[in-house]
Amino acid sequence: FMTLTESEYKVLEYWDKLTMSLPSYKAKLEAGNEGYATPISQAEAALELTTIEELAVELPKAYEALLQADKEYYRGLLSDATEENPSDITAMIINNSFEMGDLTGWTIPGSSSDTGVKPNSNSTYATRGVDGNYLFNTWWQGVPITQTVSGLPNGKYRMKVLVASGDAAKNANIYVTANDEKKMVGRPMGSKGIFEDVTLDFTVTDHSATIGAVGGKD
Repeated sequence: FMTLTESEYKVLEYWDKLTMSLPSYKAKLEAGNEGYATPISQAEAALELTTIEELAVELPKAYEALLQADKEYYRGLLSDATEENPSDITAMIINNSFEMGDLTGWTIPGSSSDTGVKPNSNSTYATRGVDGNYLFNTWWQGVPITQTVSGLPNGKYRMKVLVASGDAAKNANIYVTANDEKKMVGRPMGSKGIFEDVTLDFTVTDHSATIGAVGGKD
């Protein structure tokens, strides 16, 4: 039986994140996106460290630098976006598919029963159509989950979300939100355990977007 300290667990977590994501970042660099050069070098240097103390500090910093490079890259794409030729800026949403295995980047006010990031491998939460290994689970009385994405040009945006509804109380729903827009999903969705696409159009007027979801009743 082996136990890990908090620092050792953190090192293993971010070691996996960096080693799994570096190939895709290197591909972006090879495609001519020079903004990734410095954070890639930072990540490679962090992976060469040998002490738990150093790794626990430098691996998360290197991973955050790569995420920041992504944000800068997609901000550049946005400058050329039009309604006829939109840009996909999903990467500007931190931990957008919960593949960090936790709520990094997201905010929930307090706690709520059975609310949080769950592994899709767990039969209790397994859902077809998931785009990774994790999902966010809540219920109709759950607390809202939100994230604010800043540095956006003002204009029109379209958010796409994978949503699945399970067994729920009468009139119980899930709502997806983006700034002042809100869309009800839940009972109208498909069978329990199957993700479906939900689209919500919204407007950015102050260079930021607060997106999220919450359970509720009509």
